[in-house]
Amino acid sequence: MESHNHPLSTPSKVHLLRSHRTVYASKKALSQQFAEANVPTCQQMRLFEIESGEPEHVGGIERGIRKYEKMLRDEHKGIDAETLVDFFLSEKDKSSNFFFDYETDSYNRFTRCFWADPVSRRHTLHLVM
Repeated sequence: MESHNHPLSTPSKVHLLRSHRTVYASKKALSQQFAEANVPTCQQMRLFEIESGEPEHVGGIERGIRKYEKMLRDEHKGIDAETLVDFFLSEKDKSSNFFFDYETDSYNRFTRCFWADPVSRRHTLHLVM
């Protein structure tokens, strides 16, 4: 008969095993919503613990959620600045009083930007006069 060559994990530690670290799509979606609301991962985990009753019932998902968040950040690398400029262009199309400008460095990386919507420009004119 075959036997294990190591002690078995205790029930309170089994959630840490790689085989039990599955992050389900529902948890990923909820985590993404939390992240969009600027809820840090440690607080997300606390919410998952409250939801499930105990930390060991959450599953070993903190590492999985951190990996998932990193993957989402990596997907957005390089397009954040493009998205911002596209948004500014659409605002400029809506109102000729919208102003924006931006700078890039020698590697064509977005370094800084400035924008003023019609309301802020009107307020600035009143302050100057």
